[in-house]
Amino acid sequence: MSFVRLALLCLVPLVVFGQASTGTPGDIEHFEGAVFVKDVALTADAEEPAMGRQGTLRTEAGKAEVLFALGSLMRVDVESELELVSAGFSSATYRLHKGAVIIQAFNAWDGDSLHVEVGDAVVTITSAGESRIEFDGAAGQLLVRSGGASVALAGEEYRVKKKQSARIASDGVTTSKVKGFPEDALTAWHEQRVKDVLAATPKDQRRKKSKRGYDYDGSKPFGAGELPDRAASGL
Repeated sequence: MSFVRLALLCLVPLVVFGQASTGTPGDIEHFEGAVFVKDVALTADAEEPAMGRQGTLRTEAGKAEVLFALGSLMRVDVESELELVSAGFSSATYRLHKGAVIIQAFNAWDGDSLHVEVGDAVVTITSAGESRIEFDGAAGQLLVRSGGASVALAGEEYRVKKKQSARIASDGVTTSKVKGFPEDALTAWHEQRVKDVLAATPKDQRRKKSKRGYDYDGSKPFGAGELPDRAASGL
């Protein structure tokens, strides 16, 4: 098995309705309840459901877990709408039209690869960790529980550190301290999915935290700018 294929399996060791994930940004790894892609309802027999380029995922009374990019997952709350704007091998840009998402980034690569557009602002995940983004169509909020992020708006960039939040409005960005994520249904579901993914991963493939990221093969973490050789991987 190639190093990259092993990396992908370790990142998202779930089986999507009986089929392994392809490891493409926008792949839907898990969903519950009423979830729609391009206004088509997902069903339990869907084969490798994915948002696709410029695809939109919409939830009603349902939730979805999406492969953000190589090394990151994004969990989408009920009554949310998310669009995949562009994607590369280890990078992606989404637009959150409404609702809330939690991003679990195992590796932020060069710190400028994982983006979420929120109104006129762009949130960037700058280091591995967990972040939550909410948007009501007018104003948004970024909460960083671990790792780091930034918000770019009107030519200004605002750094948001661990246990900080940023209110995103048309008149600017305001940061403040927080204890963590709010104790609500989205946070509870996110934490349960973290446990489910861990339980589904063989013990010898579980991620190990290092200062630079997470070890995918148990020996060497992908550091900033370190991408595996796709040509040699056979992917």
